[in-house]
Amino acid sequence: MRKILFKLFLLISFSLQSQSYHFLNLTVEDGLAENEVFDLIQDRRGAIWMATLGGVSVYDGLSFMNLNDSSGLPSNIINCLYEDIKGDIWIGTHKGLTVYDGTEFHTFTQKDGLPTNVVKSICEDGFGRLWIGTQYGGLCMLDNFAKDKKTFVPFDINFGGRGRLSVNKVIETPDAKIYIGTNQGLAEIFNGIVKTYTTKNGLIGNSIYDLEEDVNGDIWIGTRDGLSVFSDGIFNNFTPSPNFPVNAVKTLEQDKSDNIWIGTVNSGVIKLNINNYECEIFNEENGLSEDLVLSILEDKHDNIWVGTKGGGVNKITRSSFKSIGIKDGLPNEKINGLIQDSKDNFWFATRGGLIRYNGVDSFQLFDKKSGLPVNYTTTVFEDSKKNIWAGTLLGVVKIQNGVIQKVYSVLDGVRNPVTCFFEDQNGIIWIGTEGGLGKLDDDATIKFYRMFDGLSDGKISAVTQDKSGKLWIGTKSRGINWFNGIEFGQISEDDGLIPSNFINCITKGPRGGIYIGTNAGITKFDENRNTYKTFNTNNSKISSDNIKMMLFDEDNQLWIGTNKGLDRISFNPPQITRQTGEYISEVKHFGKSDGITGGQINGNAICEDFDGNLWFGTNKGVIKHDRSVDHTSDIAPQTYFTALELENKIINWAKRNYEVEAWSKMPKNLVLPHDSSTLTFHFVGINHDNSAETTYYSYLERDGEVFAPLKINNESKRDFTKLPPGEYQFVVYACNKDDFCNDKTSSKFSFTISPPFWAEIWFIILISLVIIFAIILFIKYREKKLKEEREFLEEKVKERNQEVLEKNKELESVNLEMISVNKEIEQKNNDLNSSIRYALTIQKASFPPLQNLYEELPNSFIYHLPRDIVSGDFYWYRKTNNKFVIACADCTGHGVPGALTSMIGIALLNEIVGGNKITDPSEILRLLDQGILKAFENSESETNDGMDISLITIDTKADTIEYSGAYRPLIMIRNNELFEYKATKTSIGFKDVENKIFEKTTLKYQKSDCFYMYSDGYPDQFGGPKNKKFKSKIFKEMLIEGNSKSMKNQKEIISQRFNEWMGDREQVDDILIMGIKF
Repeated sequence: MRKILFKLFLLISFSLQSQSYHFLNLTVEDGLAENEVFDLIQDRRGAIWMATLGGVSVYDGLSFMNLNDSSGLPSNIINCLYEDIKGDIWIGTHKGLTVYDGTEFHTFTQKDGLPTNVVKSICEDGFGRLWIGTQYGGLCMLDNFAKDKKTFVPFDINFGGRGRLSVNKVIETPDAKIYIGTNQGLAEIFNGIVKTYTTKNGLIGNSIYDLEEDVNGDIWIGTRDGLSVFSDGIFNNFTPSPNFPVNAVKTLEQDKSDNIWIGTVNSGVIKLNINNYECEIFNEENGLSEDLVLSILEDKHDNIWVGTKGGGVNKITRSSFKSIGIKDGLPNEKINGLIQDSKDNFWFATRGGLIRYNGVDSFQLFDKKSGLPVNYTTTVFEDSKKNIWAGTLLGVVKIQNGVIQKVYSVLDGVRNPVTCFFEDQNGIIWIGTEGGLGKLDDDATIKFYRMFDGLSDGKISAVTQDKSGKLWIGTKSRGINWFNGIEFGQISEDDGLIPSNFINCITKGPRGGIYIGTNAGITKFDENRNTYKTFNTNNSKISSDNIKMMLFDEDNQLWIGTNKGLDRISFNPPQITRQTGEYISEVKHFGKSDGITGGQINGNAICEDFDGNLWFGTNKGVIKHDRSVDHTSDIAPQTYFTALELENKIINWAKRNYEVEAWSKMPKNLVLPHDSSTLTFHFVGINHDNSAETTYYSYLERDGEVFAPLKINNESKRDFTKLPPGEYQFVVYACNKDDFCNDKTSSKFSFTISPPFWAEIWFIILISLVIIFAIILFIKYREKKLKEEREFLEEKVKERNQEVLEKNKELESVNLEMISVNKEIEQKNNDLNSSIRYALTIQKASFPPLQNLYEELPNSFIYHLPRDIVSGDFYWYRKTNNKFVIACADCTGHGVPGALTSMIGIALLNEIVGGNKITDPSEILRLLDQGILKAFENSESETNDGMDISLITIDTKADTIEYSGAYRPLIMIRNNELFEYKATKTSIGFKDVENKIFEKTTLKYQKSDCFYMYSDGYPDQFGGPKNKKFKSKIFKEMLIEGNSKSMKNQKEIISQRFNEWMGDREQVDDILIMGIKF
């Protein structure tokens, strides 16, 4: 049956189909290595590989990466490409066969057993064997999975001694047959048996360029002499004709729709459907860059790639947009307005006249010769009586049954030029002009309304009518006017209801509402609720705020034309909007890459035909949108890393002794020092449907928590500067223009920023112990020296007392000597104070920065007043696992001993909370107690060093506070009522109790609640008129009185009251108060 159909096909003529396609041409100017493209493949990542005379070009949809002899190839002349089952790329060159595994190149030549160095074709069979066709060296086979040295096995094909054999193409069919296209004919290998076919067997020509198997199992053969199909052992040859110019066929490709794409030597590309034998021709006349075609490829998105000789590569995409211009017979392509009339004709208002188009191939021009007052037409409209109205620069034209019936000019009251028409509910024609608004009651009378009649502006851009009968009139610079038949009203930008006074278009919504297009977005007016809602690029995904035209289609989707192309807006049903507050469910953009040519869509130049197709007017003709072809792509881009910059420089990580990932060259197990932590990740989501509109979603995790939040944009890179130490993971995935994403297969990269050695816990503890030891030694030394000096002085005094009566004169000398000694003591005391001030610097460095706390908890304060230079009271906080842990501690004593204990406490808290991620306050105090005891366990005598502490954990997601304390309470003030939560009656570090258990209290906090933690220094301060302690009762009353004020004011009140109470007396202890307000 197939043979009969095929022979019948040979007797009929070919029909040239006219579908819409978009052409993208890429050449050396875009980054292609050379404009001759001999072969095309797509790898498993989606990249397109191109064999050229300048090496291999790899295209990811955005840019080219070129591989050449400087990269590791033996030659820049590339004949063929192939990806094997392992994902390696095999490259046939003029100087050998090269394999690239994403990291390095390995080349085989004649020295390795290759018949010749010119490789023309590569094919892998089902057993993993590579079949390699060479020029003048015939065919050979290579076991790609051989563990030992790879060996080339020559395969003899004999065509009867016709000279040296060149193998130009090798393919394998599903039934394990190998077909070889050579310069002497076709060969078939099956089960080790070779069959040969030439013109003697019916082949159209012996010099074969390409082979392709179709879905029916037939072998298509492109030769220097034409096209053959090998079916059931018989050759069926195509006869060239003007509609099917297949004199010489260089390349073949079958697509997923049963089409064979035929690349010819001088006639471009022919697309032939093997089911109905309809064909289309693509050549230089309709968009192809060059008619001599060398290679063809269909990618995963159904795009067709065509490599040419000298014209680079073309991507042919089936488009839902078809352009109609001068080449199609359109008399003038500057389209100002368009409609479809009730008789299926289309009318185009152009700068060269009014055009009637039958929708197929017939154009009729109405111009000045036909009766128009001027050729320049501005708008066109059909009324309910099927009359056609055209606006011009010099009046209005009425057309009945294709004949101009009447021209309304200035003599009839028309103001010029005409901008728009509208027919209201009563059949009245309204005429918008740049000189006011005209009302045509009948064929004779036109009444014009101008600014002195109430219009805000005489330049009218659009008119429509709401369901109440009120007219809405857009002006070009002074907002919206409404007219109820009696008076005019105005809505302007100053009212805050519309975003701009520049109104370009107005339309009525399918569910009611007036939609107003401005140069600053779209505003919807809801007549029922008397509300205004504006959509712009800030609160929606529309591509531009400059709205040129609007139209609701039969599916209630809003189409808007802008200076950037077309947007289609889908709205949520009212019930969804009420529930979510979201009006728009989807915005789909169409631009140049989708087939929209001619720049921006002109205002009011839009209509929907009776088949649901949309027509748009541009400055380069008419665009028809075929909705039957419009589709949503459900292929999400796969994201890959392409580079990693360090300190704004591209790094060769392999040269830094890192093992790198294949293809991406990203380093494995990357560890960076703290002072090299500015990174830029480069990545790409390969999407040949529309790469420019790929959207990237990326975020950065640190220690398992989100550090840099999700970022959504079209930029294929992301920067991070001055990253703090930690374990990081960068995550990125991509979505196509239809919001199909691939987050389940996102690309991830892990790395580590190491901390400086002085921030390590071991170093802090070591330095603390060294300082403690040094201070102790210094104190011991000073005590010894002072004791010796005291004993010496006492002995001197005794001697002088015995001689006092005899040696009065010497007494003065002794006094002078004592003064000198006192000065020496004073100097040494100053040295001691300097050491203590240095200890203060170290202690401050261990405290967490206050600025970070205030950023996390802005309604908080810390009042810290040491008695001496350094303090035994300390505050501490840390954020971990999305919780805040805050401590207020009072160490034993004050001054140097207390400060040393505080630094050990801070180091232990950093370890417990920051290192071990423990947030339970009871457990933290237990571990802190053990840590303090262990820190002093090597002391020569039993120590009573320790601390009293209150500690809380804030969970902002659950609105809770967990509290544990050691002798220090927690105070909460709610609605001016104070609640005190008692602490466990034991201290941290003392050995008075074994197996200490610290009680925990969990509280649910509310807005305006205030919490306070404090040491005993403030209540214990002596002062006042009777020099008594301030006391806890007065302290708590002070907190209640001030809790309604801001935390900043509370801190000021606490400081002022303390200074007034203490007066000129000495401070008795360190003071620390912490307050937090929610």
